[in-house]
Amino acid sequence: MMRTLCYSVLVTAMTLAGCTPTSDGDDDDSTPNGGTAAMGGSPVEGGTPGMGGEMVEPPAPMGGAMNGNFVDPDEGEPMEYMPPARLDDPIAGGEAEACAEGSTFVSVARGWVVDRIGRPIDQAMVQLCIVANGVSECLTPTDTDANGVFELRTLDGKRCLSKMVFRSIKPAGFRTPAYVNYDLSAANNGDGAAIIRTPFVLYATVPIPEPPVVEDDEAMHTFTFHTGMELDIIPFDLNSASPRLGIREVATDERGLTFLDGHTAPDLLFGLSPDSSVYGSGGTFRIPNTLELAAGAKVDFHFVGGVGCKLDGELIKEGDWTHFGTGTVSADGATIASDEGTGLTCVSWLGVTAQ
Repeated sequence: MMRTLCYSVLVTAMTLAGCTPTSDGDDDDSTPNGGTAAMGGSPVEGGTPGMGGEMVEPPAPMGGAMNGNFVDPDEGEPMEYMPPARLDDPIAGGEAEACAEGSTFVSVARGWVVDRIGRPIDQAMVQLCIVANGVSECLTPTDTDANGVFELRTLDGKRCLSKMVFRSIKPAGFRTPAYVNYDLSAANNGDGAAIIRTPFVLYATVPIPEPPVVEDDEAMHTFTFHTGMELDIIPFDLNSASPRLGIREVATDERGLTFLDGHTAPDLLFGLSPDSSVYGSGGTFRIPNTLELAAGAKVDFHFVGGVGCKLDGELIKEGDWTHFGTGTVSADGATIASDEGTGLTCVSWLGVTAQ
């Protein structure tokens, strides 16, 4: 089956030019090179093949064992950001192009990636998703250096941008993805160089303490996180390795949550890993009712749009804070369960808001 090939290619958290599902009944279109659709629009151009290709055992998360005795590498008080000197190194832009109204010339972007504390993360993968000349695509990713710094260049003839979104992940670690919509009005240099001084933040997640034994990856399994959240999912439908599922509850006033800009903050916010889409209608789930809502009370669920994520068959734009369904408090008041027709199709960030 086509999805068998896709699964092995996308083990490292769905590098963008992997593949799209073709056997689940959806109307996805694969490019000859196997690109995925980007930003809810056109197939990817200029992407890279999936990293690795073979199924490998994921390494233990930074600071602790995979299951049990986990040591949170992000525990502690955040420190003031200390931008690396390389951010201010000379940068070669490009010859300016005349852009139509509503578009901005961008030739190169440089920024950096940190953890919750503010320490640089090396070997994070950063990818630039753009809309140029009305066409959406995600470009070849790059890795951060020892100082957490990355540099990405746009493509010739595709530098007049109307949208620019950064995607950052840590392929080999338990960390949330970061999707950052860039304010193009800040890229006003004549040579199109954009220097992003506010870092992208990848929060550490806690691995599932006792993951289920998966003997049949096409059968439904329940994954129970340390927070008490239960996710019912078919591992085969997850575009990443299920042993790397993890979660972290994050206060909405913490740093780096740019996807909440312009939106009402949820009552609860969870960062999930690995960055992944889920085929079909997604996974149903239940979370403890820590909001102490009354039995039968309703909540709204939001997630951050990721690569290849769909809602009602339509691709969601990367980085968009998206309402995807509702939930109901159980009769005993103990849990909040996703309602019928509400499935988690983006493993990224999950917001819960009482109605």
